[in-house]
Amino acid sequence: MQTESMMHLSTEGIEEQYRLSNWVQYITNFVGKGPDPFKPAEVVHSQPIGKGEFEGNLESGSLGSLQLSRLRVSPHRFRRSLNAPTSFAATPILLVVQLNGVTCLKSSGAKEYLEPGSAFIFDTRNTFEISNDEYSDQLVVAIPRNSLSVANGFFNTLGHKLCNDHGLTKLLYGMLSESIFNYDSLNLDSKISLGQSVLQLLPNILDQGAVEDIELLGTSADITTQAVKNYIEQHLDDPLLTIERIAEANNCSVRTIHRLFKHCEIGGVGHYIWDRRLRAAARKLIDPGFSHCSITDIAFSWGFSSSAHFSRCFKVSYGMTPRAYRNAELLMKCKNA
Repeated sequence: MQTESMMHLSTEGIEEQYRLSNWVQYITNFVGKGPDPFKPAEVVHSQPIGKGEFEGNLESGSLGSLQLSRLRVSPHRFRRSLNAPTSFAATPILLVVQLNGVTCLKSSGAKEYLEPGSAFIFDTRNTFEISNDEYSDQLVVAIPRNSLSVANGFFNTLGHKLCNDHGLTKLLYGMLSESIFNYDSLNLDSKISLGQSVLQLLPNILDQGAVEDIELLGTSADITTQAVKNYIEQHLDDPLLTIERIAEANNCSVRTIHRLFKHCEIGGVGHYIWDRRLRAAARKLIDPGFSHCSITDIAFSWGFSSSAHFSRCFKVSYGMTPRAYRNAELLMKCKNA
């Protein structure tokens, strides 16, 4: 019966000034599990947090195409970026499950804190930083991109936090924990089978919405919101403008678009789009340069596909029909003439 033992690596016994550099090699060679041509493009930096000696312990083993690792490490900061264009397929997807301690993930203006029992999955195409201000114990699964079946554009967003109260998520946590703790007693076929089970389970978790997009913070969120608004403004006259198209054009998920507009007074991104269309149509209705255009033509020119729908929406927002609004403005101009 074929089997392989868990690999154990530790900074114990290494001179203090070399511990971090060795730890970085452990992480890049085994935890990230990127293919060899991908590694020269990596730029990795790590530094301790606090005054104590740095300590790190790594256990790692394969589950078929997956690399499952357990990291027990003292307070430190780890940052990884790419210094050259890299094949899209070469960058792995990482799933991190927090067992003990608190870990902070930062990536391109995103920030998420992981407490024991929580997990996130993210794309290593982006520069990322992982830090822990206290002793941390976590599981990390490196997933080859082409082996994970998810919807196109799913990883356009910065990352996803798994909802730890979801039944399938609990099942996933149990499988990974049992795999790491009983690794040496499993034969090779069992390990491959467990890896395949994880790959079958993860898409179900992600497809069923048992995830939360990592929140955008501060200036980056403002910039992203403005970029989305700019795109909407440029395509208001397109009747085929959809939230899916907006998300794809801005390299994020539909869920992220909804989150960016969740505090919008008008009532969300859909209402925002119709409000902007109504405002544009109202300006056109009273513009002398468009006096020759019918109300239906104006409605259609701003993305409405039904004049009746346009009239209903207009009356709700302006308290009168488009025709009454146009006539009232014309009457006022005649009085002031």
